[in-house]
Amino acid sequence: MSAAKVLVVDDDKMVRNIVYRALSDQYEVVAAENGLAGLEKAESEKPDFVLLDVEMPGMNGYEVCDKLKQNPLTYDTPILFLSSHGGLRERMQGYEMGASDYIVKPFETEELMAKLKLLSQFKLDREELSKRAQSASETAFMAMRGSSELGLAIQFIEATYDADNFESIAQRFFEVTTRI
Repeated sequence: MSAAKVLVVDDDKMVRNIVYRALSDQYEVVAAENGLAGLEKAESEKPDFVLLDVEMPGMNGYEVCDKLKQNPLTYDTPILFLSSHGGLRERMQGYEMGASDYIVKPFETEELMAKLKLLSQFKLDREELSKRAQSASETAFMAMRGSSELGLAIQFIEATYDADNFESIAQRFFEVTTRI
């Protein structure tokens, strides 16, 4: 199994390098230096996670997060904000935009690793639930189809209960099956 891919979107090269050094042993790390480049890399690289700075020139992190959540290719990718803005208002805005978590810079590598591990487990759990839901849906459709076929068989038996010849049985068979 290949390593999960993390996209780091931050205009500060030093932060990108710190994150790369912190994660590169366990994750494949790709980086973008601004919001627009981050959007492009999110589509082309299909990362498992996005680490996103809030304050960047051009498009800020909240705008990037909003666009990622609106894009069918990236809407379910977990996003973690990495920002020096740690006030409640900024963090709440991040969650309102659809972020999974918010880490304040400077951050501890252990905290980042723990949050990525937790999000990995959430992602696996969501995929498993999705598979189970699909299986349940298929089972329900098979049961409905089976009960429909059983219903037709019961209708045919009821219709032929007083039939006394083959032609009468054949006629009633066609009557039952044409009601579908």
